[in-house]
Amino acid sequence: MKDNENRFKQLDLEFKDYIDSTSDGVMIIDKNLNVLSINKGGLKILEASRSSIVGKKLESVKFEMENRDKKYIYRRIKKPEKNAKSNIATIKTKSGIKFIDIVAFEVKKGLGVSLRDVTETHKSAELIKTQKKELENKNITLREIISEIGKGKEETIRNIQTILEKAIKPIVGRITGNYKEVNIKDILLLKQTIAHLEDQYWNKSTIILNKLSAREYEIANMIKSGFSSKDIAETLTISLDTVKTTRKNIRKKVNISKKDINLYSFLQNS
Repeated sequence: MKDNENRFKQLDLEFKDYIDSTSDGVMIIDKNLNVLSINKGGLKILEASRSSIVGKKLESVKFEMENRDKKYIYRRIKKPEKNAKSNIATIKTKSGIKFIDIVAFEVKKGLGVSLRDVTETHKSAELIKTQKKELENKNITLREIISEIGKGKEETIRNIQTILEKAIKPIVGRITGNYKEVNIKDILLLKQTIAHLEDQYWNKSTIILNKLSAREYEIANMIKSGFSSKDIAETLTISLDTVKTTRKNIRKKVNISKKDINLYSFLQNS
């Protein structure tokens, strides 16, 4: 019998040595949440002295739960569930805020409280969450950029189609319709118009020129390419007055009819 008692005492000492050697904190408290004992790991985590913890109410440790009533943790400790669940609590220490994983469990003398410092893990998780959010925001921005690029491509295609329909097609029609007496000016005009397709300013000018009718666009293209009113009249076999009237209509549609602006210069810089 005495041998068994000595054996149990020896086991108890070995258990205490083991508890003191672990980096996790272990506190023993009674049913009224008075701290009966705490191991070295617990003191290190809480950055406190034994005298400031033992014999005091557990509330003196000032644990606080994230986004919950600060007394929540003490209620969970006082009535631990059969399947002990961890709770992440925060505590202010000398070195700053720490995140402590707390698990309460029943022991012979009252209640056991396991403390584990998970500050670095928590910070890493928060960092990953922040980076994930930043990545999601970047993905949204990228999708918006891709969408804008797509819109830009669609606009460019529409602009090219406008030039093909309103500028190039009429020239080709004149050349193929009268191939025996091809007007050299039409050849030069076609060459310049095709060259303009590679220029960025056509993307700007088509925004304005889209307001024009097919004939107005055709004449505007010729003015842009340096054709005089006389050249235009001869090339299109229309009267000079018709060309002058069309020029006035173009000026009106591009909002420069009452401004002292040269139409050729405007079309070049639009």
